[in-house]
Formats: sequence, structure tokens, C-alpha cells
Amino acid sequence: KPSDTWKLALSLVLLCAISAYGIALSAGFALAWIWRAAKSAGIKKAFAEIFSNINRLVSWIILALVGIASIICIWPAANAFASRETFDGNSPLTQFLSFIFVMPSESMFTQFAGDVSLRRLTLSVPSAIICVIISILIWAFAVRIAYRRGMLVSLILPYLTFAVVATQYFTLHHAGIVFAFFVAQLWMCIARKSLESKDMPTIIFRLFKVVNKNTNKAENSNSRSASKSVGNKVIAGIITVVLLSPSLIWNAYSCVNDIRFDYSGSRALAQFIKQNHAENMRFVTSWLHQDEKTDKQGNVIVPEFEDIHQYSWQLITANPYFSKNLIDCSYKNSSFITNEQPSQEQASNEMDACRAKKEPKFFVTESD
Repeated sequence: KPSDTWKLALSLVLLCAISAYGIALSAGFALAWIWRAAKSAGIKKAFAEIFSNINRLVSWIILALVGIASIICIWPAANAFASRETFDGNSPLTQFLSFIFVMPSESMFTQFAGDVSLRRLTLSVPSAIICVIISILIWAFAVRIAYRRGMLVSLILPYLTFAVVATQYFTLHHAGIVFAFFVAQLWMCIARKSLESKDMPTIIFRLFKVVNKNTNKAENSNSRSASKSVGNKVIAGIITVVLLSPSLIWNAYSCVNDIRFDYSGSRALAQFIKQNHAENMRFVTSWLHQDEKTDKQGNVIVPEFEDIHQYSWQLITANPYFSKNLIDCSYKNSSFITNEQPSQEQASNEMDACRAKKEPKFFVTESD
């Protein structure tokens, strides 16, 4: 229906506005949408099918334009990350495979890697084996559930486009996006058809012999009793709850503590500023000084440098609690780190301009 077409298109447009990951996911869902439309018409009539629905075609064009415009807006500056000279770390292929076979586990059940980028991700052999096994189990459930509802392409393509972007930017504090992706996929599948015991992969049936036995009896019987049918659904529901309960309990506990306590120094700093009515006072923040780093062989992997566009993280993350930018003398009056390293001349000019102003009331810096 035209209304459904525009609802889906609007949802994907809004997804583009979230982040680079949102653009990648939106592109994946759009490709899945096009694939389903072409597949429904057959290979010979696929091209004609694309142009047969004007509302859908226009929505695709608008979505493509929004996606391109979003990419242009977030495209890194030429000198972005210029201060991050270092060795390459994991190859793009290794990062891509890690995103598929490690991140599902790390986003839901494990936390072996800590807050590192995919480029720096290293796991011990036992940890890697555990992550791969759990991730394969997650994929087994996700693929089985999506396949039985004709939504496999909507699972695979968005995750692949997500994985491509992840090889450039992904850090494990973004792991919640992966968890949300799988939850959203489960929700969409359930919206099409409720979960059944048949949604469990065969290998899982073998682990739960009781479920497997009951299911086989149900399949071989021409007339199943209502009690057995209800029993199978209850068992499937219990298994689903057990699998999801660790993450649900963890998130509930985190929400409670988020309300009860200051979960970060940034929130504590924001409360201090509000309590002392210091919003309109002048804040200046320290910048980044990076000592030279070498590997075990003594080779320089990160040179010594100073970057006056890298501000104190405490003040940056306290900023969203206020309607104005707290950071005075920030580059382009930005309330975030642009990752654009200035030249020495530019840095000197910016420091002179900041020095010409009155003495700041607060100087915020990092502490080890």
C-alpha cells in the first residue's frame, strides 16, 4: 500500500539521520526492499517491477538522496585523525569477520575485549572460541527465525552493510547497536508470525531432548491435543526468556544504578555546574598531549604530538546537559571533538586568540 511504502521510507530516512551506522543499516534495508520487489516479479521482469510502482520508486529516490546528503555531511575532513598515526592493527578482513563472529556475543553475553576498536581487538584463544560459539548460536536462531518468515534478506544485507562501515569506525562501546539490531530483527519477525518451537535450530533441539521429543510427536501425529500445543509454546517461551534474561537483568540493573548514582564524572560535573549556577561562566579545557609510543622492538608507532582540538572528555560529555556550549576557545565553537589536527601555525594563532580573552573561571583537565 502507498501508506506502508511511505512509512517504511520515512523510517529509513530517520535512520540515516542517526549516525554513519544508521546510514549503513538504512542502505542495507533499502537493498533488501529492492531485492524483495525484484524477486517477487522474477528475474526477467525485475527491471519493469522497479518502475511499476511510482510511489515506491519516488521513495527510493528520496531515500537515496537523503543517504548521499548524509554521507556528504559526515564525510571526514582531509586532516581528520591526522594525529592518530599508528600501526594498522587488524586487517579490514579480520575486523569484518570479528564483527560477524565475535560482536554478537560481545554485545549480549560476554565482555572479553573491553572498550577497544575492532582494529585493536585482541582475544585469547579460549575467549575467541567462546565468542565464536555463542555468536554462531545467535546467528543460528536469527537465521532460522528470519528464514521461516521470509525475512532472511532483511537480516543479512543490513548486517553486512553495517559490518563494512564497522571496519572503519566501530568501537566496542557501540556494541549496544548490534544488540538493538538483533532485538529489532526479532521484533519484526514476531510481528509477522509468533515464535514457535519449530523456530529452534535442529542442533538446539538436540540440546533440549524434551522439546525435541515433544516436537517430533507433534509432527508425526495427525491430531495434536491442545494441551501439547500449549506446552510446546510454553517451553519455547521459557527458552527464549532464559536466553534473553542475562541482558535484560543487566540492563535493568544498569537503569536502576543510573538513576541512583552518578554514572560518570561528566554527570557529576554537570550537577556541580548547575548547583553553583556556573553555566554562564568561562570554561577552558586542556588539550591532548601524547607521548611517543614504541613497540617491543623500539619502533615508534605513535609519535609525540600535541593537538589543541582534542578537549577534555569530561567537559565534552557534560555539555549535553546544557543549552549552550560550555567550552570556550573551542575550534569552530564546536561542543565535540572534530578530530581535525591543526597545523603548528594555526594552533599558535588559536592559542593567542584564546589568551587575549579574560582569565577563565574554570579550567577542566583530565586526570590519570
